[in-house]
Amino acid sequence: MFDPVGAAVNDRSSVWASDSSYAAGVTAISGAGVVATNSNSQYSSADIGATNPLNQFRVVGAGVRIRYAGTELNRGGFVNALADPTHSNQTGASLLTIRAEPEAKQFPVNREWTTVLYRPVFNDELNYQSDWTLAVPAHVIVVTAASAATPLTYEYECFTVHEFQGRSVKGMTPSHSDPTGFAAVNTTALTNPVLRPNQVASPNREKGALTSVAEYISRGTSSVATIAQDAAHAVSIGADIVSAGSKAWGALTTIAEVMEPLLMAL
Repeated sequence: MFDPVGAAVNDRSSVWASDSSYAAGVTAISGAGVVATNSNSQYSSADIGATNPLNQFRVVGAGVRIRYAGTELNRGGFVNALADPTHSNQTGASLLTIRAEPEAKQFPVNREWTTVLYRPVFNDELNYQSDWTLAVPAHVIVVTAASAATPLTYEYECFTVHEFQGRSVKGMTPSHSDPTGFAAVNTTALTNPVLRPNQVASPNREKGALTSVAEYISRGTSSVATIAQDAAHAVSIGADIVSAGSKAWGALTTIAEVMEPLLMAL
């Protein structure tokens, strides 16, 4: 199971897996055979809070994936994956309960990655949060073997990207996960009389304009040359026609000279 929100701090478990000694019939975050793992976040729970100098955070993206890593002889069974549609706690859920969820998916056991991705469900999940204790494991992958005696070896990865704000933030990186803020900035840029990048004079813009003009003149000159060549060809054809007509006229004159004595003899 995976908890993207709880992964914002490094002193709290956010990933739970089972080893070969796990025998319970439901998911669990503690007990025999449960392996709990913390994230490698730069922040601890003491760094999170609603007041300065503490930080607030939100999940930008997250997911958990798994693939078979055992022998081909033992490969079998199914992978059952679920991202709960209401982000409800999946601790204590049975396989039948997970399969009954409309958004649950079932895949054959294979060596390709099977991935469950996080997506925000509620408006509050788009806002910055200051209480990491509200997090629950809502993303779960359950693997069922072909038989209870068949051991299955898997490798899995959990990843999450958080956006933090506050006085003690260790670094700043741009985020594109704020559609409301982006819409506000975009509206302001389109409606207010501000100087936009395409209105700023620069040598590159001038160079680009000159290049466009030069290309236009070059294309025009090429077109004129083509027209002149076609015209010269047409004149040549006309001269050939005139020459042929002159020769035809000469032939007709010769015929008339020959016929004239014959006509007179008649």
